[in-house]
Amino acid sequence: MYSSGNPTNYANPIVDVHVRIDLNSGSGKFTLYKTSLCRIFPLEELVTSGIRLDPHLQDYELRDVQLICCEADADNLWLVPPPTLKKLTNLIKEESSIIARWEFTRQRPKTKEVALFINQTSGFYLEQDSNETATALHIPALHPQYFRVTSAGDVRMLEGTVSCNYWV
Repeated sequence: MYSSGNPTNYANPIVDVHVRIDLNSGSGKFTLYKTSLCRIFPLEELVTSGIRLDPHLQDYELRDVQLICCEADADNLWLVPPPTLKKLTNLIKEESSIIARWEFTRQRPKTKEVALFINQTSGFYLEQDSNETATALHIPALHPQYFRVTSAGDVRMLEGTVSCNYWV
């Protein structure tokens, strides 16, 4: 995460993160993952403790870059009965899309404290066993490996980096 955009040249760190991944279909929206359990580490502290810096980040001021680690498990436990899971599997087979929404909160600039990254993809596929029971959902290019939050409050992929793939 690289957060820029304050003309004062002071660090503008992210102070809170919320992540949500939804399945969107003609029948409605189903939340696959939602969390606000994210730890934020200043990269400057990590580098001084001996962590090796990714070459993509070497040109940035360390005080402006943060590592954000969100919990692998969602905030809520999925209690999906078999009929609902079957319906969900059928929805995934229909024309549907996956929407990833990242919400970053920082202190500045005023009126643009919250920055959003939303990515919608239909390029995913469901893995099933021989009984046609869903075993995994593969979502390629769900979000960038590194985000850049601009002074205008836009969130985009950090130049020269790649997107992350997911198995759910």
